[in-house]
Amino acid sequence: MRKFSSYGPISKQSHFYVPRTEMIDNACLQLLGEEPTEGGHYITVWAPRQTVKTWLLLEVAERLKALGEYDVAILTMQSAKSAKTAEDALEIFVTELRTWFERDNLPYITDWKQLRTLFTSAYFDKPLILILDEFDAMQSKYINAFANEFRTIHGHRRNEHTKSTSEKTYLLHGLALMGVRSVLGIWG
Repeated sequence: MRKFSSYGPISKQSHFYVPRTEMIDNACLQLLGEEPTEGGHYITVWAPRQTVKTWLLLEVAERLKALGEYDVAILTMQSAKSAKTAEDALEIFVTELRTWFERDNLPYITDWKQLRTLFTSAYFDKPLILILDEFDAMQSKYINAFANEFRTIHGHRRNEHTKSTSEKTYLLHGLALMGVRSVLGIWG
């Protein structure tokens, strides 16, 4: 018997739910890009708590994984709420990445400029679509530092327009930043 739930991601088998096909399709399109061979988009998803953000992106991640062309990860930055230093925030991020992909070869980094080195062919075989939940849990200065590096990666990828997405220097194909408070604008 199905029941109502208002706590976190829902189970299609256990809970009542409304399929959000159009929203899922749109989020996939945004992360893949209109021409996926050229690259995806970096987007933000801001909405109040309990409004299906996480469930939506879990659905998107499953669909994108099924394509087999991308590494896809959904990481939570909730633990970074207590980060007191940049090194703490970066360590939490890398730990999340290492755990998700079960890769001990991802190096811990101590400087924001090193962040982009994680998204290269040294560590990934395929383009990456990264979804960061609870991104706004961090202190504003860390949000801004992450965003600056993500913008740098995105700009670099756009400048390599003659290369396919898997040939680009940085393999971060698409990025979704999720949270309850809007702290960034949408990027291209």
